[in-house]
Amino acid sequence: MKALVTKNLNIRTGLPALAPNNNPNDLFYKPGDTIDIVEPCFGETHRENSIWYKLVDASFVWSGGVEDGRVLFPFREIKTDVEFWSQRFGFAELRAQVADRLQQVRVSILDTGIDERHPDLQGLNIVKRFSAFDATPELPDLGTTNDAHGHGTHCAGILFGSGNKRITGVAKGVTINVCRIMVQPRGGGLSKDSILSALRKVGDISEIISISAGLSADDEELKNEIVALANKGVVIVAAIGNQVNGNGFAVFPAQYEECISVGALNSSLEISDHSFRFNNTDICFPGDNIVSAGLMDRPDIYVSDSGTSMATPFIAGLAAILKAHNSAFTFKEIRTKLLEWSETKTSGNFSYKSIKNQKLQL
Repeated sequence: MKALVTKNLNIRTGLPALAPNNNPNDLFYKPGDTIDIVEPCFGETHRENSIWYKLVDASFVWSGGVEDGRVLFPFREIKTDVEFWSQRFGFAELRAQVADRLQQVRVSILDTGIDERHPDLQGLNIVKRFSAFDATPELPDLGTTNDAHGHGTHCAGILFGSGNKRITGVAKGVTINVCRIMVQPRGGGLSKDSILSALRKVGDISEIISISAGLSADDEELKNEIVALANKGVVIVAAIGNQVNGNGFAVFPAQYEECISVGALNSSLEISDHSFRFNNTDICFPGDNIVSAGLMDRPDIYVSDSGTSMATPFIAGLAAILKAHNSAFTFKEIRTKLLEWSETKTSGNFSYKSIKNQKLQL
């Protein structure tokens, strides 16, 4: 990945976290130079920014290469997996603190289903499987939670992946309900009725519900169902919606006050180009080019995807950890804790809540 340098950048010859002053030859890149980035990594914090870039020659440069603290290059090309963000935010340490209680938290994922053949989705504590659809002769699997698209499988890896091979989910160890509400994302079979059907099936057996989907129109019946579940103590985490070239809209149910709405950040923890700018979005988390589980019948069973859909299961996983920490937490209290983990940033005239660039503490 080529990047344009716009400030003088010292060249580090070792991991910045281990050797903070390792520029023995006083080498640096100057504005106008081009560098070739292999991957992002975390290292020494400099000017409140601990994101560094590993280059093809195995050297490292700090990411603060432009005035807004970033190296200028196409962020959409950077791929990061769940483990990368786990190390940054301390997911494993959080899980360890509630390990004896995580299984008591019931998490429902409403999506395209999941591919349970995937090594990182095997050995999970799945207790219920629902489909909002009936099987047809043409689509006999439609009445099952078998994922034919991959969207749900990807989100499931982020949320509760087993770590058998590569992907360890944020809330690994929870009790799981899988519900199929769409055949594919962006409208494939998704409707008010499919969401309502799922919510009514899992509402009484869930502490956390993760929805990486949404509808363009408000609906009173859907809102009433969301409100009723929130009043029962169910925490609903929903993607706010995506945009393409500035065109998009915030979706429902994420817009409802009783949901925790999630936007997406890029790998530099700035608002993603994919994320719709909705002023009342509760919190944003990385969602650009996240590597997670893919379908087993595809050439690569680990795939990258982007959007608020990918950010949502991260936040749903953190909500599950908070619920395990204190089972009495309401959705409002969990929202408050998430906001404590966030900071306000701006992009032009848009203000948003970004997860803080630090280890999270219960």
